[in-house]
Amino acid sequence: MEFFRYIISKIIKLCLHSFLLFSIKKNKIVFFPINGKYYCNLKYISEFLTNKYKNIEVIWITKKENKSDYPISVEACSRTSMLFLYHWMTAQVVIFNSGCPSYFFKRNSQKYIETWHGGGAYKKIDAVYKNNKSYFQWQRIKSVLNNVDYVISSCKKFTEVFPEDTGIKNVKFLEWGMPRNDIFFLPDEIKYASVKVHNFYKIPPNFKTVLYAPTFRDKEFIEDLDIQAVLDKSKITFQGKFILLLRCHPHLKHNIFNDCELSENIVDVSDYPDMQELLCAADILITDYSSSMWDYSFTYKPCFIYANDLDQYKIERDFHTPVNEWPFTIAISNEELAENILEFDQDKYIEKIKKHHHDLGSFEDGHATEKVAKLINDICSGEMK
Repeated sequence: MEFFRYIISKIIKLCLHSFLLFSIKKNKIVFFPINGKYYCNLKYISEFLTNKYKNIEVIWITKKENKSDYPISVEACSRTSMLFLYHWMTAQVVIFNSGCPSYFFKRNSQKYIETWHGGGAYKKIDAVYKNNKSYFQWQRIKSVLNNVDYVISSCKKFTEVFPEDTGIKNVKFLEWGMPRNDIFFLPDEIKYASVKVHNFYKIPPNFKTVLYAPTFRDKEFIEDLDIQAVLDKSKITFQGKFILLLRCHPHLKHNIFNDCELSENIVDVSDYPDMQELLCAADILITDYSSSMWDYSFTYKPCFIYANDLDQYKIERDFHTPVNEWPFTIAISNEELAENILEFDQDKYIEKIKKHHHDLGSFEDGHATEKVAKLINDICSGEMK
C-alpha cells in the first residue's frame, strides 16, 4: 500500500508542473488541516487574518465536498478537486498543522508554515517511532518537513525535540506559543466558549463537567475508565453535580464506544469541532498522553492523568518529558485515579503548573495569533523575504 501511494504521489507531482504557468497570487493563503476540519491553530489564525487584514484571500482545503463544518463566510474546496492543486500552487503562503501531501513541491517564492497540532513536549512524535516506520513514510516526512520555512513552537523543549523527532532541518522556529491557546488568556472568551458548549449540549446550569479525552494509540486501546467513580469522587472534592463529556480521538471512537454505554451522565462530544472550546467548558480534564494537558494547564483547572497502558506506551513510543516530571497526578488504575481526585490540592497544583511552564520554557502569552498573522501579512506585502 505504501509503495502504491508513493507511485501515485510521483505521478501527481509530475502533473503539478502544469500549474507553473500560473503566477503566485501575493495575497493568497491556503490552510491545509490534516483532518480537513475547521479547527486547531489554523482556525484562530484564519479568523484573525480575515478580521485584521482585509486584503488577504484565505482558502481552506477540506477532506470532502461537503463543507457543512465550515462557516458560510469561509472559502473552501475539496482536496480531491483540481481547484485544490491550483490554489496550493498559486498561494503565497501555505499553512498546515501536521505536514502535507508529499507530491507537492514548493515554488521559489512560496512560504510554508507548520503550526503542528500539539503543545508542550510529552510523547515522542512521527519519525521517532521505533518499530513501524516504513521507508516510504520516512521519505514522506523528510520531503514535506524539509520544505517548511517556519514551525510554531509552544515551548523551548518543543523547539529542541521537534527536529530530533522529524528530521527537519534549516527551519526557523516561531517561539510565540500556539495560536489556539491564546483563548486561555482571555477571560471573556473563556466564558463565551463555555456558555456556547453548555448551550449546544443542553447541559443543565447546575452541573459541572469532567472532560475525558484520551489520545491516539498505534495499537488497540482498552478503555476501562470507571466513569461513575470519577463523577462520584469529583462531586465530593469539587462540590457539585458532574456530567462527563467524552471526547474520543477519531481513531479510537469505535473502540471506546463498544465498551462504554452512554447514560444521562455521559455526553458524547467527539464531533464537536473545537477542542479549545471544550477545554474552556470543562471544570476537570482527564486524559492520558494527549497534549491537551498542556493547553488546559493554562486554565489552572484540575487535570488528572489516567494511563492504564503506561508501561506498554513507554515501550512503543516513550516520552521527551518523563511522566514523573509532569505536574499532573498519574494513575494506572481506577482505584489510583479515585484517590488522586479525592486528595487533590489546588494550591500545590498551581505551583506545580507554574514550575512546569518554567521547566519546559513556555512561550505562551496570549499573543501568538496576532504575531503569526503579522508575519503572514509581512510576507504577502513583501516586507518579509
